[in-house]
Amino acid sequence: MNDGFYVNAAIYPAVSLKCSGIRFSISRHNKLEDIELLVESISKNYWEVLKEEGVTNNEVRKTFRLSLVKQNFESLAKIVNSKPSEFSVYWFNSINQIKKKDWNKCFEGKGSFDYEGVKYLEQAFSNNPNKHENFDFKYLVIKNIADEIVFVTFISIGILKNDFLSDSWISEKVENRRTNDQYYLCSKSVMVGSIMTEGQH
Repeated sequence: MNDGFYVNAAIYPAVSLKCSGIRFSISRHNKLEDIELLVESISKNYWEVLKEEGVTNNEVRKTFRLSLVKQNFESLAKIVNSKPSEFSVYWFNSINQIKKKDWNKCFEGKGSFDYEGVKYLEQAFSNNPNKHENFDFKYLVIKNIADEIVFVTFISIGILKNDFLSDSWISEKVENRRTNDQYYLCSKSVMVGSIMTEGQH
C-alpha cells in the first residue's frame, strides 16, 4: 500500500498452505500505466521480502512448481538495488515482435501457448466478420538490468458474455434475451491468457 496499490492476500485455506500470494483484479477502469506501475512495485518488493524472510527465489519457484533459474541470475537479483528503474517494461502488440526462442524458453511445454500456438490464436481471432470473434493480443515482457527476461505473459482483450461462468439456468434465460439483442450482458474484457488457453501463463 505504501506504493499506492491495494491488493488482497491470498492465504490458506483459499490456497495451499505454503502457496500464499497476492490477489488483485484488473478492470476496464485501469490504464496500461497502472498495470506497469503495479508490476514494477511487485518486482521491487518481491526481492525485499525474500531478503527479509531469508528465502531464495528458487525456493519460492520450487514451491509453486516453476522451473528453477540459474544460480548466477539469482545472485545477481539479490544484489540489484531494487528500484523500478532497473527493470525495463515492454509492451508488444503481436507475438511476431518477440523472438521465438525467448518466448519458447518461458512457455514451451507448459500449455497450448508456445510461440506457434499464440501465433495461431492471433490469426484465428482477427479479421473476422463479427466483432465478438476478434480479440486484441498484448504481450508484457519485463527484463532486468542484465537484459534477462524476469517476467512475461500475454493479455487478450475482447467481448465476452458476462454469464459465461454462471449456472446453466441463468445462461439459458440470458440467451433468450439475446435472441433480439445479440450483445445483451456482454462486455469488453481483459484476460491474462485467453479463453482458449490453460496453464501457467
